[in-house]
Amino acid sequence: MAAVTLDQSFKEELQHVDQWFCYLSDAERTATIYTLLQHSTPVQTRFFMNILQQQKKRDSVMTLSEPGKRKKEERKAKKAHPLARPFSVSTSRE
Repeated sequence: MAAVTLDQSFKEELQHVDQWFCYLSDAERTATIYTLLQHSTPVQTRFFMNILQQQKKRDSVMTLSEPGKRKKEERKAKKAHPLARPFSVSTSRE
């Protein structure tokens, strides 16, 4: 990784990819990540899993320190994206 971070052309390409990724919708981002994982080596997959676990821990700490803020953000996201609401199955027959 140290050698890659010193390569200026790689830094520029990575910045371009990062900017492109920011413009994608959540569904497009998910599909992109899924495709990348399909082409990843086991080492790359483990790296990605470790990063996700670290983020999960960080998010858990933030939730504990600011519980009201997290709930407010979730409600805001649901209002902005009605399809993101939880799916529920009704067991009653009408």
